[in-house]
Amino acid sequence: MVDGSGRAMACVEDLGVGVHACTLFEGDEEWLDSVAVFVRVGLERGERVLYIMDGHAQDELIAMLEETGLVLAPALA
Repeated sequence: MVDGSGRAMACVEDLGVGVHACTLFEGDEEWLDSVAVFVRVGLERGERVLYIMDGHAQDELIAMLEETGLVLAPALA
């Protein structure tokens, strides 16, 4: 989803309130990139962000997202 061109970020930024999105990805790296972009844009907008868990444990997902540069502690508090 993220190819360095910023297209993924722009696509997510264009989503309106209440709009649902479905992303397709190949492998863990693309999955994490797509989740990180979605979470980043939502938090930057001051929105509540909901991620329905898959096979990853919550602590594992939080750690992986923080490794992408997201600061999640304030949003999780």
